[in-house]
Amino acid sequence: MKTISNHSYPLEVKALEIGYQVKGNKRSLTPPLNFTLPPGSLSALVGINGSGKSTLLRTLSGMHPALSGEVFLKGIPIQELAPTHRARSLSVVLTEPLASKNLTVYELVALGRHPYTNWIGQLSTEDRTRVAYALEQMELDSIKQQACHTLSDGQLQRALIARALSQDTALMLLDEPTTHLDLYHKVKILKLLKEVTRMAGKTILFSTHEIDLAIQLCDHILILSPELSQFGSPCNLIESGGFDALFPGDTIHFDRTHGMFKVNK
Repeated sequence: MKTISNHSYPLEVKALEIGYQVKGNKRSLTPPLNFTLPPGSLSALVGINGSGKSTLLRTLSGMHPALSGEVFLKGIPIQELAPTHRARSLSVVLTEPLASKNLTVYELVALGRHPYTNWIGQLSTEDRTRVAYALEQMELDSIKQQACHTLSDGQLQRALIARALSQDTALMLLDEPTTHLDLYHKVKILKLLKEVTRMAGKTILFSTHEIDLAIQLCDHILILSPELSQFGSPCNLIESGGFDALFPGDTIHFDRTHGMFKVNK
């Protein structure tokens, strides 16, 4: 019997098992996952190191095969989408380094229009409008002619997100977009992402270790764990004790009253 999916959701995950095939045997990283991301929502993916955050993002994008289960983009199974259609449905920002940092910020962001350009990559008026919008949203207008190798970590991260934004997809997947940034720039990036969901109606899922910030800014959080993975609003997850057993309790604990992790003294 074929699974039926709701076409209005940018992302639906049903009984998805992620992991690897090791010598012909399945190595699952989590129990089967079931969750739905509605339009215009900001969601975080959290878990301890090795819990499968990057593997899940790669599986959701079609870069890594699922062990079982289904991923739907606006109601269509991802494996049924042609590469061009998939590139117009979701954009991805991974932690891998740029192939060339000699590009200007504008040139990097314009690469996001590749699924729409002609065979020589010529930008149309619509393409340039989308690039300009992405630069503005990520506050990059003043440095758009700078070479990427001259950027700070925070500026480069915003440029990579702008590239994904210019791709104009309903769904954006980001792998640890605040890595190596100080607290101010972590918050700045996440607030910009929140603004994108509100202003442009994009659906964004990002992995992060900044759980306290995610609790304050996100609509939903997915907690990955080998035993039990949970999805819900931050308030519901706090009330259900979802964060309590995320880390070993010998060093830190989750304070439900204040909604944050605290060091055991």
